[in-house]
Amino acid sequence: MKINIRIGGMSCAGCALRIEEALKQIKGVKEANVNFATAKATIEYDPQETRIKDIEKVIKETGYQVLNDKIQVKVGGMTCAMCAKTIESGLKQLEGIIDATVNLGAEAAYIEYNRDLISIEDIKKVIEELGYQFLGTKGEIIDEKLSEDLKSKKRRIIVGLGVSIPLMIIMYSRIEFPFMNYIIFIVSILP
Repeated sequence: MKINIRIGGMSCAGCALRIEEALKQIKGVKEANVNFATAKATIEYDPQETRIKDIEKVIKETGYQVLNDKIQVKVGGMTCAMCAKTIESGLKQLEGIIDATVNLGAEAAYIEYNRDLISIEDIKKVIEELGYQFLGTKGEIIDEKLSEDLKSKKRRIIVGLGVSIPLMIIMYSRIEFPFMNYIIFIVSILP
């Protein structure tokens, strides 16, 4: 497999040579070329023997920065912390995703990725395969999906209030109904 990695912090051709030598020491790296002028490393490696994260770690240990892209993606349909963890772990399994953090409260995923290996379309596909809604990246939220998500949440709140208020009134008034426990159970398991 062949990848390109953008590198920051190089000040001369000697820096490029130092990185190149360090990369060639990694088991599984077949060829490494670092170009000082373009600030890019082109690396051919065996994915069975090494991972991109290992390659990036060596570059960082050599004293340079790996310049990956960072995006914020709005995600709809999350209801709990487990949803956020599911998306996070699903994204981290993709080759090309360096780091992914999902914030349930902000309904957003913060993703660091290598754009030469993975695209935003690939990220969208994974989020949707996991059963959640891709609402766009920061600054380009897809209005239709966002309004659909908000309508769904509004409907759930209204139904929740419509059911819970009468139940609380009955509960505090201490009026006994036949099969009261069964009625409360059925209402509590409704989505």
